[in-house]
Amino acid sequence: MERTEQLKRLFLQISGKEPYSYLSDQDFSSLTADSKVLRFEPGQIILRPDELPSSVFLIFEGSVRLLAKRPDNQEAFTLDKRGSGQLLGWASLLRGSPCEWVMASESTTVISFSASEFIRLCTTNDLFYDAFRSLSSPQENF
Repeated sequence: MERTEQLKRLFLQISGKEPYSYLSDQDFSSLTADSKVLRFEPGQIILRPDELPSSVFLIFEGSVRLLAKRPDNQEAFTLDKRGSGQLLGWASLLRGSPCEWVMASESTTVISFSASEFIRLCTTNDLFYDAFRSLSSPQENF
């Protein structure tokens, strides 16, 4: 199946699930309009803890490690692993400060969405925003 067709099917599938179901068809189209399929190999950094992301990433295939540094010796360790269906980057954006450090733990395919469009939708759609505001981010909590 062609990648474009896969994306159309994926978007159709997720548009009916929370929190995306809170968006109008027009807003969902706006969120996904400039989306790109990106591939990360094991060990590649997806999000940096010192940089506010310009995109949010939906894991399509593969898995990632959510990383943190130990306060006593600054050694990196894995807080959690996440896989298909997880959205990355939202916590840093809503916080307004980078807090997510994410690395591919295997070959991972993600779909990127514009960070500015994600923020716009959060500021104009209370239900969409509330879905993220009520979530807990392991890295922000750490």
